[in-house]
Amino acid sequence: MAGVLHATKMTIISPESFSFWESVLVFLIVILGGSGSIPGAILGAFLIVGLPEIFRGFANARMLIFGAVMMTMMIFRTQGILPPRARRFSVD
Repeated sequence: MAGVLHATKMTIISPESFSFWESVLVFLIVILGGSGSIPGAILGAFLIVGLPEIFRGFANARMLIFGAVMMTMMIFRTQGILPPRARRFSVD
């Protein structure tokens, strides 16, 4: 939804519209929160945007911490912090 709003505001979207860092942040939010989980994406966005503001003293090690979190999540918690609920289908 945010992408649609951004596209209508800018009237044109191209790869040059976004930097590499913005792409990494969006990817990190999805990996951390859980692919396919809207509450997970919201939690991931809060963690990725909110935590650096709280811990400004670690600004020099931000990329190292982000990389470590991404590797840890991909190895140990592949579904993210809040994975999507399993769908149940009833057979009548």
